[in-house]
Amino acid sequence: MTRDRVHAILGWIPLGLSLVAFLIVMAVLLTGWERGLKDEGAAAHLWQLCIVLQGPFVVAFLATTDPSSRNIAFRRMGLMAAAVLLAVAPVAIFRP
Repeated sequence: MTRDRVHAILGWIPLGLSLVAFLIVMAVLLTGWERGLKDEGAAAHLWQLCIVLQGPFVVAFLATTDPSSRNIAFRRMGLMAAAVLLAVAPVAIFRP
């Protein structure tokens, strides 16, 4: 597998993890999953894992970035940041 292919895959993994985190929050909000628990449940832990696991992939994405295509990498980083905000916003607003 070439460096460019690895770089492309590493660019999509954080976006997928953000999407999964967002879907977990939406499932909790829409279904009331784990409502009434005194402590965090499985949904909260899964959401936290999805958010935290993005870090190593982002670092690897930056490490495999070709210096001549940094503009494209910075745009992808902006997309990753927007995806994280999308996953975090419902938690900050609704506090499920």
